Amino acid sequence: METRNQIIQIATKAFLHYGFKNVTVDEIARQAGISKKTLYKEFVKKDDLVLASVENYNEKHWDEMCNIMGQSKNAVEELVGVFYHMMKMFKGMNPVCFVDLQRYYSKAYKYMEHFKQTKLHDCIKKNIEDGIEQGLFRENINSEIIARYRMESVFMMLHLDVFPKKEFDLIEVNKQTFALYMFGISTLKGHKLITKYFEQLNK
Repeated sequence: METRNQIIQIATKAFLHYGFKNVTVDEIARQAGISKKTLYKEFVKKDDLVLASVENYNEKHWDEMCNIMGQSKNAVEELVGVFYHMMKMFKGMNPVCFVDLQRYYSKAYKYMEHFKQTKLHDCIKKNIEDGIEQGLFRENINSEIIARYRMESVFMMLHLDVFPKKEFDLIEVNKQTFALYMFGISTLKGHKLITKYFEQLNK
């Protein structure tokens, strides 16, 4: 298990930086200090390693996000906390990763789609509904429609045909789109809290 986890950790770091397609099994084995034969004992093919890496990455960050949500006093604090966590996630991530999953690694892409349509969707929708109940988000919001919109807008940032890597910084795209979403769904009370939390976190 230790060898398997070591391979996953090394592969995940390399994949995020260079993309799934550009990193070879030979390179991962070299970085892990093992032979390709040893690597293939743990993962029959590269597709399996890509899937394991994506699962590991998602589970790690999902646990951290759940911790943020569990400690938040209200829906706005939760939203701001998740925003800063996303900034950490996107730092150093190569957007080509998402393109590679779509084009070359169907297992991992299907897993991501399932994760998006279940856990991520439900999390966003609950946050919206909690915010409405707390008077922080507008009452006339349809939580299902806006949850789907927000979910897709997150992944839209990773589409290179929409935001080419040479022209747009992923962190800045996230800042702009998240601000638009947060202030767009919030009441005046929510706006004040958003400003307050950002001021506290920027100190």
